[in-house]
Amino acid sequence: MKPTMAHTSARTETIRGGGGTRAPAPARAGRPRNPGADQAILEVAIRILRGEGYRSLNIERVAEESGVAKTTIYRRYQDRQDLAAAAIGALLEAHGAFATPDTGSCRADLKTIFAALRSADSSSPLLAVLGAVLSEGQRDAALLERLWERAFGPHHQALGTVLQRGIERAELRSDLDIEATIEILVGAALARLIPGRLVTDDWVESVITTVWLGIESSGP
Repeated sequence: MKPTMAHTSARTETIRGGGGTRAPAPARAGRPRNPGADQAILEVAIRILRGEGYRSLNIERVAEESGVAKTTIYRRYQDRQDLAAAAIGALLEAHGAFATPDTGSCRADLKTIFAALRSADSSSPLLAVLGAVLSEGQRDAALLERLWERAFGPHHQALGTVLQRGIERAELRSDLDIEATIEILVGAALARLIPGRLVTDDWVESVITTVWLGIESSGP
């Protein structure tokens, strides 16, 4: 779609998934970032997006409900588009979407990434938040751009890193179309998650086995 997370344990749980709690985004120049503020901001943003939708999200409300000053929020996020995208990025990272495992086997690495999606069940806000934001995307080009920068782009890069490593190890075809392979993998995940179907070990094995047949190296 290129142009297209602590204050309390409750807050930590909001953006916790199979991959653990989200690490704060890289700090900008200036004073050190306060992870507690990062957590509070994202927790409120996720709650609003999940319960009320994108149009109810604004910096003033997030500041009031999180107890974090507006100036602090604006040092981290340019606008509500940026904050919404960061919230989705936090959830994706908590579910292992930005991970680049290196087990020594590309196939095992891909299975590790997909297996982390088991935590993205109905108890997770990921799909509800994603739906709330994407529903506005067709009317807001800046939102789509921020989503790519903070959420989809890092996921794309992580998968690309794993696949490129597979090519370099001669596990995958040298002429592999990495972009198309990433889209196939992401599409399979969304097709499973959007209808609320569980991600099981059997499903992960089936998807990776099917894709592997088309991308593995045929030999020297």
